[in-house]
Amino acid sequence: MDRAPRHQAMVDFPQYKKREYVVLEEDHIKVETERDALLAFALEVMRNGIEAGALDGCDIQDMAVKHGLMTIEDREDRCSDETCACAEYGFPAQCYRIKPELLAQEVKP
Repeated sequence: MDRAPRHQAMVDFPQYKKREYVVLEEDHIKVETERDALLAFALEVMRNGIEAGALDGCDIQDMAVKHGLMTIEDREDRCSDETCACAEYGFPAQCYRIKPELLAQEVKP
């Protein structure tokens, strides 16, 4: 798969008298790791949905944790979110949280 210039650093190349973008290798590794985790998660969801015939929210959350897309937090009280989904079950609770890195991504259709 071609590498997409996602994280770039602007560098001057005087010999060309223009600015070029250089994609840093460590950024490629990070992006490829994120892509691989998302792909593995998507494939597992699709395979289980087709083969097993049904998935529930718990199955999807467990798969997301397995692929590093969600984390589990042990909570004694409400999180800072106004829409704390765990509150209806009472505390202490284990809250499944989407990784902030994923939430920060700009998604383009």
